[in-house]
Amino acid sequence: MNEFTFIWKGDECFEAIKDKVAFNMSTVVSIIDADMKQSMIDTPRGPNGRSYPGNPPAVQTTVLIGSIHSGVEVTEDAVIGTVGSYDVGYAVPLELGSIHMEPRPFLVPAFERIREDIPEMLSE
Repeated sequence: MNEFTFIWKGDECFEAIKDKVAFNMSTVVSIIDADMKQSMIDTPRGPNGRSYPGNPPAVQTTVLIGSIHSGVEVTEDAVIGTVGSYDVGYAVPLELGSIHMEPRPFLVPAFERIREDIPEMLSE
């Protein structure tokens, strides 16, 4: 009699894949993090020392640029990459604008610059 034995090693494979995706995700969020910071450093300033609406905020102090961090969290069923500005109340109004000023986005443009490359970067 012929007999076939199947051994499922999916859990081992899944763990190896998660580790690789987490490593690649770290690269993705690090690129976005660095791009956000560099765009603030490179942005042109108006006569008042501030950036022009539509451009990333100009660096006037190191508070905003120093608040930008990225990280990766691996859960049981997901790899989550985060990047953003933390503990600075004016980050969201700068990104989205407010009734007092036009937007000076820095996160979304950094993401958009590599958006098309992300699937390939995660699958390498």
